[in-house]
Amino acid sequence: MNPSWFSSLRVFLSHGTRDFFRHKTLSLLNLLALAVGVAAIVAIQTVNETALRSFRASLDLVAGRPDFTIEGQGFRLPEKIIPLLRHDPAVREVSPTIQLVASLPSHSGEFLYLVGVDPFSNSELVTYRLEDALRSPTDA
Repeated sequence: MNPSWFSSLRVFLSHGTRDFFRHKTLSLLNLLALAVGVAAIVAIQTVNETALRSFRASLDLVAGRPDFTIEGQGFRLPEKIIPLLRHDPAVREVSPTIQLVASLPSHSGEFLYLVGVDPFSNSELVTYRLEDALRSPTDA
């Protein structure tokens, strides 16, 4: 290896550690601030993942969890196909859903994840009861 590289590294480390040992309190505070920052980022990521997992679980509880889905990006499945699928002996259950991300003009920067399910479809896929409008959907 190139000896000038080692001498440059030695100079860099000596200058870097010089202030570290001269100002021990400031150095420890810097390390503590760095540790708190990393811990905060990890905590925020963990809380975010937990919230998303909880949302997906509640969505599965409300709308049901299908074995197979037909999805399309940018096209609509004609509603005429749904009765045909319901009468197909190979298909056990069909329930149309609509999912989209929306925003309100009055709340810029905030988004809503809207899920629309057919409340009158068979209860094998939809596992909630319609009760009082003021109460939240409950488990069937």
